[in-house]
Amino acid sequence: MYEQELEILQGIIQAVVFQNYDNGYAVLRLSLDDRQTVTVVGTIPLPAVGERLMVTGRWSSHSNYGRQFEAEFLERLMPQTATEIITYLSSRVIKGIGPKMATRIVNKFGDQTLLVMEREPERLAEISGISDKKAMEIGEEFRLQVGMRHLMEFFTLHHLPADLAVKTYKRYGESAIDLLYDDYVIRFKPDESVKYSVAFADNNDVFSKFQIKGTAANPMFSEIAEHKLPFAITTPMFHFPLILSESLPDKGVIFGKRTASLISNVHNQGSVSIGMRIVFKANGTLVNPSLTNVTTLEEFKINKTMIADEEIEINTSIGKKSVKGRIGYAEQTNYYMYKDIDSTWLQLEVGDNIFRYNAEEGLDNLDVFVYFTNQYLEVQECY
Repeated sequence: MYEQELEILQGIIQAVVFQNYDNGYAVLRLSLDDRQTVTVVGTIPLPAVGERLMVTGRWSSHSNYGRQFEAEFLERLMPQTATEIITYLSSRVIKGIGPKMATRIVNKFGDQTLLVMEREPERLAEISGISDKKAMEIGEEFRLQVGMRHLMEFFTLHHLPADLAVKTYKRYGESAIDLLYDDYVIRFKPDESVKYSVAFADNNDVFSKFQIKGTAANPMFSEIAEHKLPFAITTPMFHFPLILSESLPDKGVIFGKRTASLISNVHNQGSVSIGMRIVFKANGTLVNPSLTNVTTLEEFKINKTMIADEEIEINTSIGKKSVKGRIGYAEQTNYYMYKDIDSTWLQLEVGDNIFRYNAEEGLDNLDVFVYFTNQYLEVQECY
């Protein structure tokens, strides 16, 4: 039987006729750039009205529903113009945003709206009716949508079936699977295996590029006490009772003293390389803090403007990798969206590790702390 050649369609989702949340199968009405509207079917997880798609597939004819386009691969293109963004958000793809709120948000941020939602969701609180908590919840919801889109793009790039992306995301989300574009690494838990569809003859070649690592229990002995190394801190010097006299120097009262060392050595005296907790604390406004291994030039960078009393904690330990943050005494929230895409989950090799901290602006407002626990292959001393 003659098989039709693959075609590519690009357009905006006009309506979601049907979607199966379990396997990602959906039936869509897609408005093409030439104003023609067609029916698209296939594995298209979490479709939203107003979303732009580039779909690769073949035409078919259904006995009941007529001519339709069967999607095999797809690329999700986020709305670009203010009008497209309003349509997209008005579809209630993000919990808590309806047509009226979508219009208010876009009127405020214009074509930068989605970028603000992904990277600076706290700015949504500038809009009347959105609290600080609600702003972060909207950002988290949008980040989940972006995560699914990135996962779909990764699987499409490597000619892997879309339904595998759905199963992967449903099982692991973003916290339990780490897809590295350059190194072709898939990390998964040992009770699962990766399967591929027989519909793609080149899958075996694709999977031969991957290194697959399972997660096992940690066999190391750990120290009880966690080590804390401050890179730069501000030591408070203002205290009571405070005595003011005419003999005070012209510079006035010293409230605190800044002790800074841009480069510090973190010594791992254990038997194996380990992860660590990196804490960035802002005493004032600063932009995009980072920590760099001077020897390897590996870097972990946060793409965010931090404000006074804001704290970001990065955990690079295997099985515990996370980016969390908070302002003041509020509860920690997920800050993974601010992780620079080229960042490396820095590890402490055995022996000396030389690090340098930095910020693109406001470096003097940045305090940096590193926490770590040495691990050993065996008990070193017993008493």
